[in-house]
Amino acid sequence: MKTIDLAYRTLYAELVQRSLDASFETDFSTAGNFVRVPVKGRDYWYFEETRPAKTRRYVGPAEDPEIAKRVASFKEIKSDLRSRRKLVSTLVRDAGLTAPDAFTGDVVEALAKAGLFRLRAVLVGTVAFQTYAGHLGVRLPGAALQTGDADFAQFHALSAEVGDSLPPVIDVLKAVARGSGPSHAFLALGYAGWTAGQLEGEIRANGWLHCEADEELVFGSEIEHKWERALSKLGIDAGMLSGSAGTA
Repeated sequence: MKTIDLAYRTLYAELVQRSLDASFETDFSTAGNFVRVPVKGRDYWYFEETRPAKTRRYVGPAEDPEIAKRVASFKEIKSDLRSRRKLVSTLVRDAGLTAPDAFTGDVVEALAKAGLFRLRAVLVGTVAFQTYAGHLGVRLPGAALQTGDADFAQFHALSAEVGDSLPPVIDVLKAVARGSGPSHAFLALGYAGWTAGQLEGEIRANGWLHCEADEELVFGSEIEHKWERALSKLGIDAGMLSGSAGTA
């Protein structure tokens, strides 16, 4: 695998830190305050707001030095979304790092704003794997990045222990429906699973046909014709395909 230039690795590290700072500011408005609360013999940081009603949200254990440092410097945190977007553009365009599609990014962002990662959830799946390139400083094989699944794992006992929880997923979806999420969405219920490395192996063996996605193909209403349109983008006429094979 090809190593990413040190200058881009430095940019990536800066982006990670800025994003961490910005997420902290997004979760905790400067209109509120941090309070230290004892729970079963341990101290935890909570964020308290009094308007429109008094509420408290879990932040993390008081003995975590990183959280304590960020609480102390909270009012100095400044949002720099535009600057971070420029860093992302440079890393994708010039450094060759992979970014998730816009819709997947919007879904991850919506769940993040709902508090998923604040309660120690972890992003897994292909979208998480895409971040390895920046962390490791190498360009990953393209075949390993073909799928766009974003999965999440969470230790739910944490929410019960500290008296905080993630809003029901249905509430997050309702927020998306109100227009606070992505402008286009497609909800599908089902299940697909692979053993470790199975999907990557199938892609390498040409077991899948894949094409460039476009907005109409993904979000169009004529669902029964999607596969035909996808094939046509590859120059394949579905009517010319045969369900049998043999040797001559």
